[in-house]
Amino acid sequence: MSRNLLLLTLAIVVVAAFSLLKTMTPKVTVPIAPPPAPPSPAFAAYWPLHKTELSYYRLNQAQDGAIHKGQATLAFTSDTTSLEKSGSFPAFLTNLSRTFRVGRNDYSLLTSVSTPINNPSFPRSLQVVSTEQSWTGQRVIQLIRQDGGYQISTDSTGAINKGYTVDDAVLEDEIWSQIRVDPAKLPVGKVTLLSGSLTAQLRRRRLMPMLAQTSLTDYEGVLYPGEYLQAYTIRYPTNDRTLTIVFERLFPHRIMGWEEIYQSRDNLLTTRAVLQKTVQTDFQQSDPSVDSTLYRAPFK
Repeated sequence: MSRNLLLLTLAIVVVAAFSLLKTMTPKVTVPIAPPPAPPSPAFAAYWPLHKTELSYYRLNQAQDGAIHKGQATLAFTSDTTSLEKSGSFPAFLTNLSRTFRVGRNDYSLLTSVSTPINNPSFPRSLQVVSTEQSWTGQRVIQLIRQDGGYQISTDSTGAINKGYTVDDAVLEDEIWSQIRVDPAKLPVGKVTLLSGSLTAQLRRRRLMPMLAQTSLTDYEGVLYPGEYLQAYTIRYPTNDRTLTIVFERLFPHRIMGWEEIYQSRDNLLTTRAVLQKTVQTDFQQSDPSVDSTLYRAPFK
């Protein structure tokens, strides 16, 4: 598969993910709560309805005991979502994709998240879908918000999987959106988190809430571009994994990169992504089959 065809496929998958998230139905009782807080003038100006920001990252991905070069794409879209009897309300749609090769095996990973914006009635993400595709088949994990927690279902090629429920917890997968909306509201200290769904798939770990130690500090390294950067770090003592996301302290809080440290086979390895390029578009008006430059990688 050529690089351009791969990127076009990725664009189609992203659009399909938006559609899938909109058709999934969380089982949530609509509480009586204050209406969503209006966005700040700066936020409203930068994130008009249907605005999409695409950021491309140079990726070094840990898998099967080694580091593999690849590409990551992080897409944020301002949109609306709705639940029965609740009407529509603003939401962030987040898509994080990664592509890399392990030997002759091409990996394509995608996590899609729908998160209400500043909504007291729905403070947690409503849906998450993560997919892993390779020559061995496809794996899918899906989280649906329900009263008191999440319904989790998994599906993989050639396997029968049963769903299960977990108690309420902050999702690692929604941290990316919270950084863009208001990093001052990131949970700090000891927090019960549901770890990243995609990394759980790659490590073949059951997705369960676990205690984490989180911190928000100024970034003092030189690996990521930009000035006045901050670093949000999540450490899972019982999961032997650390995630650090580096982003701009000033609005619009672009994510400049991230790194994950965990055991892959017998090696302690670091996955790292570094920002290369950011573009903006209106996802409802753009046609990925025509506007190929939008989805073109900024590096070879």
